[in-house]
Amino acid sequence: MPELPEDGIDPVDLEDFEPEGLLDGDLDHMSRRTRTVFFEQLERSIAETQGYGGALLIAARTLEEHPLPASARRVELPELPPENMRAVERIVAAVRYAGLQSIVIEAGHVYNYHDVHMPTLEAALHSQFAQAAVVTNALRESGISVKEILFIDDYNPNPETGKLDEILDLEAYVELAHAVGYQPENIAYESDMAPLAEQLLMRLQQQGQVYEREPDLKNEREAKRGRQLLLRSRRIELFRPDDGPSDALGRRQGMYSCAMLDAALTLIKVAHLGEGVINVLPRRTDDLDFSYNSQQRKTRRILRKHLHTQVLPMMNFFTGDSPSDRSSVGHHHTIRPRRPQR
Repeated sequence: MPELPEDGIDPVDLEDFEPEGLLDGDLDHMSRRTRTVFFEQLERSIAETQGYGGALLIAARTLEEHPLPASARRVELPELPPENMRAVERIVAAVRYAGLQSIVIEAGHVYNYHDVHMPTLEAALHSQFAQAAVVTNALRESGISVKEILFIDDYNPNPETGKLDEILDLEAYVELAHAVGYQPENIAYESDMAPLAEQLLMRLQQQGQVYEREPDLKNEREAKRGRQLLLRSRRIELFRPDDGPSDALGRRQGMYSCAMLDAALTLIKVAHLGEGVINVLPRRTDDLDFSYNSQQRKTRRILRKHLHTQVLPMMNFFTGDSPSDRSSVGHHHTIRPRRPQR
């Protein structure tokens, strides 16, 4: 069994944890003391990197350049099943226990090449937005300030065409959120995270956290992918230098991984938008090779290695295909009850 945090706090039942246990710690394990440690490390990193070469502030201002008007429509929030409400209550309890005063909620992540009118995607977005709205309401009733945002991937090409197709109906997408009471204030675009991800990669390299992996040219998939820059811990992909669009001279500009771009966005969130982060994501995706659970774990590991801290003010809320399906909190798809305080 993994060791407990230094302050001895044991807020959850550990028997369902994967082998990493608390080493994959998030908001569910944060106390007021570990909250202080995290923000001290964050402030130190910002100072030492001069705001990541100024990219942190630029990216935050870019996000503010994509505001969304609030909907005047009054919507009755959905009634969630008891087990989902217990997950919502767990979020509120974790936020209050950590002493956080403000939260950034992100829900309904989509790709620019998605068609939100597709029934399966529309249902998944409805579920995420509806439950995110319930979480927001519960936090605000507890005196916690909440900022709701959207995150659109306009960085990765459509796997079917290899192009940066712009299919997303933005108006319909936002209307899906408003229809169930989710009121996003801003849109974050994944391509805007790339300059900050570049600065973060440079910092990780200075910290000795990165190594380069040459492809096995006998392996067709590896040969096509080219070189990889990986995090030494768990070999998490950070950057592919030989991938991505070409510049005017025909040189590849490279591609950052989803986990790396999300780590950049998370830095913006905790530095400029709120003290804690809640990402509302689907439990399943149409792509059987991709898991948001895995991607979020990688994002947290990148940030922990970069900031030299074990516990992050982050939490995931994984939803089913509809609000009536079981949802779960944490970096697992399992709801774990709290142990009684001694």
